[in-house]
Amino acid sequence: MGGERVLRVLLVEDDPAARRLLRDHLLGSELPVQVEEAEDGEEGLALIAGLEPDLVILDLVMPRVSGLGVLLALQERPPEQRPRILVVSQVSSVALADRVLDLGADFFFQKPVRLGELLTAIQALCPCQEEVPCQPLRRGQADRLLEEMGAPERLQGRRWLAVAAETMAAAGRPILLKEAYYPAVHLSASTYAAVDKNIRDVIRRIHDTGSPAYYAVMGGVPDRCPSNGVFLRCLAHELRRRADSAG
Repeated sequence: MGGERVLRVLLVEDDPAARRLLRDHLLGSELPVQVEEAEDGEEGLALIAGLEPDLVILDLVMPRVSGLGVLLALQERPPEQRPRILVVSQVSSVALADRVLDLGADFFFQKPVRLGELLTAIQALCPCQEEVPCQPLRRGQADRLLEEMGAPERLQGRRWLAVAAETMAAAGRPILLKEAYYPAVHLSASTYAAVDKNIRDVIRRIHDTGSPAYYAVMGGVPDRCPSNGVFLRCLAHELRRRADSAG
């Protein structure tokens, strides 16, 4: 029989009201969580070292050590020893989102954060169910696979497609296409329709290129360009297979 494991979550936020709101949301949800709190980045780094949390919800603008400072400090750790990180910030821009992702954050949310989206992100990054043990995904694996399949790096949708595929693969359960898209929507400050269209353009380019890697992921030569949902499920399955094989 499988069960649920308790997720260790660390809130790093200097605003007591915002910290309390996040804590109450998490503890009031159906997720089995243990919540710890830090008032700034310096305390956050100390607690990360001592508690080894599964997930850090990180504000950016804080005294002593900022959220960016925390991300920079965590870069000194091997990837497998870093917690998953959700960044939340009053300030939002595509450039800032790219910066925090380059520094190892998994998701970027603009305040005020919607509880449902936050919980979905946590479930995608840190599945609670232990019924099907699996290896964690390696960061950047989806982008490397898309490169193998012939997706041009210059296409805007390539990064969004990689994020959506990793979200779907990490969920460990069937999720809606919209759930897979929502991190890209936040990162791009765009709409679901725009993300869907840009991802569609990348899939068409991959299909037209017809690389061996594409055929391998699809399980053969498709007679037509697959839908976004079909392609994402195949891509997520391959990511999951590679992660489990590497483990």
